[in-house]
Amino acid sequence: MGLATGRNAALIVSCIVALIAVILMAIAFFSYGFREVHDTQKRGTKEYGLIRFCYVPDPPTYYNGPPMRPEDYSLKKVCHMRTYAPGVQYNIGNSRDHFGDFELATIILLVCAMVATVFGVGCSICTIFTAFGALAHSTLLLTGAVSALAGFLVYTYFSELKENQIDVVSGYQFNVYYSWAYYMTGAAAALIMSAFLISLFSSSLTLVRRGRAKHHHTKTVSTLPV
Repeated sequence: MGLATGRNAALIVSCIVALIAVILMAIAFFSYGFREVHDTQKRGTKEYGLIRFCYVPDPPTYYNGPPMRPEDYSLKKVCHMRTYAPGVQYNIGNSRDHFGDFELATIILLVCAMVATVFGVGCSICTIFTAFGALAHSTLLLTGAVSALAGFLVYTYFSELKENQIDVVSGYQFNVYYSWAYYMTGAAAALIMSAFLISLFSSSLTLVRRGRAKHHHTKTVSTLPV
């Protein structure tokens, strides 16, 4: 009873942590908050997501720049989807409407991470009944963790390239900063890895319990009268 309880508890915790990670990653994936540039010339912030772009104007009440024209007060938040542009020389200055190969690689890796993690959670039911289910559960969570971490590192490497750290507008240079979705993606990758480590404990308890049950069955058969 102790092994079964421990296995089930570890399995539940592993699934909960994995699902939280998938939710966080999905929010980040569809957001526009991976990187941002505060453009004082246009009085607003350009927010870059993996597949979305948003321009958020500064509130007039908090604006401390040059006097604003009447039409500036009518500026509203503008968002649109970005599309993949194969073979185009990418830099932050021309990426409002398009994303390049590095971001495409990040998108593919994060999608693989979410899909593998969801399937891993689905295999948790099989873990209760079979050792193969336990192996599949841990393997898929490991795949999700590796994919998420790889996507996070690819995006980090891409963003750390010198040409992608500065946005030039009308001769003025503005620094590009990581935003909240970037850090959320890293946290999600860490959570999936944690879920995988917890699943290893659950899988080990499943194998031990199965081994004990098999040993007990063998011992019982051997003691039966011929």
